[in-house]
Amino acid sequence: MKKLQYLEGLRGIAAVVVVFSHFVQMFYPALLTGYPEMAHHPFEGWLSKYPANLLYNGNFSVCLFFVLSGYVLSFKFFKYKDGEILFSGAVKRYVRLAVPVFASVCFAWALLQWDAYYYDDIRGITRSNMEDPYAGNAGFPHIIKLGFGDVFIHGDSDFNPVLWTMRYELVGSYIIFALLALFGHVKKRYIVYFLYAAIIAGLAVYIDLYYTAFILGLFLSDLHNNYGGFPRTSFFRFAVLLLFASGLFFGSFPYIYPVHTMYGYLLIPVPFVKNNAFVLYHIAGAFLLMWSVLNADSAKKALSRKLFRFLGKLSFSLYLTHFIILCSFSAFLFSCLVTHYSYHASFAATFFLSWTVMLPVSYVIYKYADSTAIRLGEAVYRTGFAKVYGRLFPGLTPTEAAHTLKGDDSP
Repeated sequence: MKKLQYLEGLRGIAAVVVVFSHFVQMFYPALLTGYPEMAHHPFEGWLSKYPANLLYNGNFSVCLFFVLSGYVLSFKFFKYKDGEILFSGAVKRYVRLAVPVFASVCFAWALLQWDAYYYDDIRGITRSNMEDPYAGNAGFPHIIKLGFGDVFIHGDSDFNPVLWTMRYELVGSYIIFALLALFGHVKKRYIVYFLYAAIIAGLAVYIDLYYTAFILGLFLSDLHNNYGGFPRTSFFRFAVLLLFASGLFFGSFPYIYPVHTMYGYLLIPVPFVKNNAFVLYHIAGAFLLMWSVLNADSAKKALSRKLFRFLGKLSFSLYLTHFIILCSFSAFLFSCLVTHYSYHASFAATFFLSWTVMLPVSYVIYKYADSTAIRLGEAVYRTGFAKVYGRLFPGLTPTEAAHTLKGDDSP
């Protein structure tokens, strides 16, 4: 899928920001909370209130992941208009997610058996208020149940806190497939997108607002692939730049309560907005940023560079494993260094040396779990479900698109 290399690069950058956010959560928590008693430098409380927090705004990156998934999962359908793409995608999606998730849980569980976690030893020094995710233990049967079931059914994230997003990824994917199957050929399907997103927003207390990010990604995919981007008028560059700047501004909506910050005016006196501002503005920012990238050739070229594409390939495995390494290797290394060097010097060394572990581990998971999941999903569909599709729709001849274009690599 060469045309989507720039989206792979964008996903890679988003994954790195998530890693940064957890470094901050563990070592410089005042950057998230704004509490001076947690700070190691006065500059932390100041930085937490301004757009510079984009460097570690992990929730914004998660919303960008969801918008990307909505776009990528619908891309092939709009290109080939083949219902089998939706059917095969629905079958393969669970396998695509479950195999790497299970591998990450096994990795975390194995380190726990070796007593290799040290976060609890350093959180008194780092002043982090994050609970120790590895305070308990469980047998391997629980790990199997967790990795293949509870993560997706109940949203459990035992042994790996980042897994809270996996239920959204799975359910959000099926929302995309269902909408396309029911309305993908309807002429005025944009009305359906709007109504569905409005229903989710209206029931935000019961249905999580994050699901609207998938609908917005679907909308962008439809708009961009069927109707093109912005018309190339004299205002084209200004419009794209405005989208980009607005996306970054909304995406930098801070973790702290923003009433006394430059974001305070975004707290519109409407209960829905005030109660959901943190997620709402991050979703809006992800949507606008994605829209700008789709219309900016220079951004596509930059994001298609080898480094960003490499990070994009590793993005899912990096996302799944980095927190485990932070609580084990990084915490241990920091505990050794901080007794001999200053806090900031110890963190700097820990930060850079942690990447020498994170990237190789991510590559191993990518090669042996992530890539295997894609191949396994293809095999499961071809051997067990392709004939089912043929029987359900005997008048349709499956295109080669679902087989020659390997399954999407969106997390």
